[in-house]
Amino acid sequence: MDDTSNILFARLRCLRRRILLGWGLLAVFVICAVLSVTSGFAVGLVLCMLGFAGDLFFIMRSQKAYRRLFKERLVRSELEKQFGDLRYLPEAGIPASSIEQTGMMRMGNRYHAEDYLSGTAGGVPFEQSDVCIQNVTSNGKSTSTVTYFRGRWLIFAFNKRFTHNLLVVSDSFSYAKRPGGFFGKDRSERLSMESEAFNDAFKVYAQDAHEAYYILTPPLMERLLALNARLGCGMLFGFCGNRLHVAVPNGGDAFEPSLLSQPKPEAALEKIRREAELVRVIAEMLALDRRLFDTEGAERKGLDL
Repeated sequence: MDDTSNILFARLRCLRRRILLGWGLLAVFVICAVLSVTSGFAVGLVLCMLGFAGDLFFIMRSQKAYRRLFKERLVRSELEKQFGDLRYLPEAGIPASSIEQTGMMRMGNRYHAEDYLSGTAGGVPFEQSDVCIQNVTSNGKSTSTVTYFRGRWLIFAFNKRFTHNLLVVSDSFSYAKRPGGFFGKDRSERLSMESEAFNDAFKVYAQDAHEAYYILTPPLMERLLALNARLGCGMLFGFCGNRLHVAVPNGGDAFEPSLLSQPKPEAALEKIRREAELVRVIAEMLALDRRLFDTEGAERKGLDL
């Protein structure tokens, strides 16, 4: 590890100690406030409340600095080694409109995205971010929150532009919706594919059956099955124009630092590499760097390239 990395991790460890000290002081202020109430010492209670507020502000500020340093320096440096044409925006994410316009996902009324990342993986352009989609309702007395999606949303450039949208969704993916709806001009229909294994694992909704059968070739269906089995979290694949949307509901946040343990160089870098690897795994397993639709196949299907 070079001197720059040593300095970076030394700063992270220093920030972590400050944060832990702050949480310790917070507990002290709480105990002192309780003692002040039981003893009737009003001035002590006020001082404890002021100390508590100041310490909480200190903790939040330190945690923000820790997170910013970890992402802007450590994560960015590692991602630059993994992807070409990198653009990394920790505080930004894929816009809700990019997902909503596909018509393939219930959007609820609360949307949050962060850790926006775009670039090329094996020559394939992509963008991705952590996404959380929820629906929050209230009856005046209680509030209910239903999480529609929490995980990684990835968008890959596809090597063919299609006229209609196609949705391939795992049985365990609960909040997808048919592109175009049930009515409307471009309403979709559910298709049955030749592969029984594929039909058991996925539901297929297409606005154009002829084009859908052209897209979902036996080799691509096998790749989708293999990828779904490898990640094991029930996925959504949306073919829209020349974009392939891949939703991975793994419930986690990528590239987030942990305060529970001392930041160790090798462990931290390995975690970043492992989380970044998802992009490359999807691109490689689905063979997105290849010309999946050849001229001969298109002629057999009666389609123009």
